[in-house]
Amino acid sequence: MLIWRETFNHLTSWLEDARKHANANMTIMLIGNKCDLAHRRAVGTEEGDQFAKEHGLMVMEASAKTAQNVEEVDKCVFFYITLLNNDQYSIIRV
Repeated sequence: MLIWRETFNHLTSWLEDARKHANANMTIMLIGNKCDLAHRRAVGTEEGDQFAKEHGLMVMEASAKTAQNVEEVDKCVFFYITLLNNDQYSIIRV
């Protein structure tokens, strides 16, 4: 998961804010961006996956630059919003 360490360190407080001010049934996805820059990783995939597991989040990685996994992320979001009729959602792109 390529995100800056400082951003990763703020995720817990952002999640608390989202959960405090949103519907309790909200689905939250953690999307690590810039996976095409693996050589510059500040946060490893394992650490991001562990964070997501501990906080009950779905996690995916994508690259806007190369379009890697962008369609998969969109399909997943579509599934949770439309197919499950989940009108309360939050996407945290980091």
